[in-house]
Amino acid sequence: MTQLEFLRRTRGLTQEELARRSGASAKSIANLERGHWARPSAQYLERLAEALEVDSEEATRLLEAADAGAVGRHREPGSR
Repeated sequence: MTQLEFLRRTRGLTQEELARRSGASAKSIANLERGHWARPSAQYLERLAEALEVDSEEATRLLEAADAGAVGRHREPGSR
């Protein structure tokens, strides 16, 4: 499960609902969650973070996952 998918699911959102909230397409969110879009822009990720109503720590993890080459696998805080 990707970091994005984990955040979306824990908030009880579908890909379509997140798409509406963020102004993205459901297809682009699905592609991110499948790892088919490795490096979305920081601006795009900021819109997703805002739509997900994440705190600054979660937003940072989402950005770091993207910097790692994908909106990465979900990791618990403090794990490596």
